[in-house]
Amino acid sequence: MSKIYDVVIAGDVYCDLVFTGLPRLPVLGEELFATDFDIMPGGVFITATTLHRLGLKVGLFCHLGTDPFSRFTMSAMEEEGLDLALVQKVNYPMRTLTASMSFKEDRSFISFADPRPLEPAPAEALAACRFRHIHVHWLGQLWDEPGLIELARRQGAGVSLDCQCCPEVMARADVAEKLGLVDMFMPNQVEALQITGAPDAEGALRTLAGWVRTAVVKLGPAGAIACHEGKRYEIAAMPGMDGERMVASQ
Repeated sequence: MSKIYDVVIAGDVYCDLVFTGLPRLPVLGEELFATDFDIMPGGVFITATTLHRLGLKVGLFCHLGTDPFSRFTMSAMEEEGLDLALVQKVNYPMRTLTASMSFKEDRSFISFADPRPLEPAPAEALAACRFRHIHVHWLGQLWDEPGLIELARRQGAGVSLDCQCCPEVMARADVAEKLGLVDMFMPNQVEALQITGAPDAEGALRTLAGWVRTAVVKLGPAGAIACHEGKRYEIAAMPGMDGERMVASQ
């Protein structure tokens, strides 16, 4: 019998190396010391864990290898009690990591990911299960993996989408058409401004609301604003969520 999930997620689990307490960004030829450091799984691990803790049955399609970062991530997933049936394990290094320099006002990232195997494609792996909703990790998947959206529609499932920093994808001429295929799009403010060309977050939200049924613009410590079927919403950030304390999500 195929597995049944409330939500399935297709994306990458990053191993985040988070440096805090830096006086400023480093410059070439200089070494700075942070006053604190942490290592934690990021990317879609955060989404999957949050939904799991809320009591939903979550399936996570991602790749993990034999490298130390993958082993750390797998251990964290097991500790959280996440369902591992859709995790693609390969017998060689599959490094996916981000170095995050976090400040009170914002964060800066350097990321690296080894190439992913072409098979199985996410839609092929997820076709063996049933789900009510699918969350897609980054904008480029709408072009690279169209089978995900097609599979979701065959199952009558909703589709949500993160953006990620992908300037060449955000600049594509058919981006508005592609976003019309999903139910919810959730870029951060920088991404929303770049993808719409709007001068501010409110203008970006208005533009995105014309492309997708539910648009959300994440504003970091300022919370988030959203528009669902023409009605505007806003929510403050959780208390204490300044730049240095926010998990380095991708």
